[in-house]
Amino acid sequence: MTLAANYVLTCAANHRICPLQATGAVDWQRVRRLKILTIERSESDA
Repeated sequence: MTLAANYVLTCAANHRICPLQATGAVDWQRVRRLKILTIERSESDA
């Protein structure tokens, strides 16, 4: 997710049992909890 002023928010699904698609990928349509991993300035702002 991109924020204002060239910052980027990195997050992950935060479920005890993560909702998955049949392919094994995260089913983002069913994710209701997020964990913020980082908020940092993007490299394009260097």
